[in-house]
Amino acid sequence: MRRNAALAVLFTVGLFTPPRLTGQVTVRPLRIVPGVWERLSIQVANPLDSPIVSIRVEIPPDIVVAGVEPRPEWPFQIDSLSDGGQIIEWRGGWVAQGELLEFGFLGRLRSDSDADRVALPVHLTRVGGRVESLAPRLFVDRTPELTSQGTAMLGVVALAVSFIALAIAIIARVARPSPSA
Repeated sequence: MRRNAALAVLFTVGLFTPPRLTGQVTVRPLRIVPGVWERLSIQVANPLDSPIVSIRVEIPPDIVVAGVEPRPEWPFQIDSLSDGGQIIEWRGGWVAQGELLEFGFLGRLRSDSDADRVALPVHLTRVGGRVESLAPRLFVDRTPELTSQGTAMLGVVALAVSFIALAIAIIARVARPSPSA
């Protein structure tokens, strides 16, 4: 009985204790298809009154980076790691309280990757040097969706098949002997 009461107290305290707010980081898209180039973005929101002045993203060796999207007032630098991964770091700007900024790059998960999830560790540096580390994850989708070009090609093929079927029907009707009485 005491154990249940203690658990109830801990649960109640947990409900009414405000969470420790830190910088909020998400990665978009949430899913990545191996072998497909994708614009990946790190979205950074700042709920605190201490501005974020540096965003550092650790790219694992399974992801190849083709380029980084420039942002005004946020010059970036790319460094290679000994394990084949890379680090992209944006510095020089500010993410003030209440702001949401997006930092993009073009990346591709290697076709031979066997990962189900890929973490992108992100380190946010605030004014004063305090660093917060978060690790949003990408989920690996091994069943790729049809691209817009694939959808267009499928539409063209369907239209061609329907014209062929229409032509066959017209030829069959014309070539059919008329009933004679």
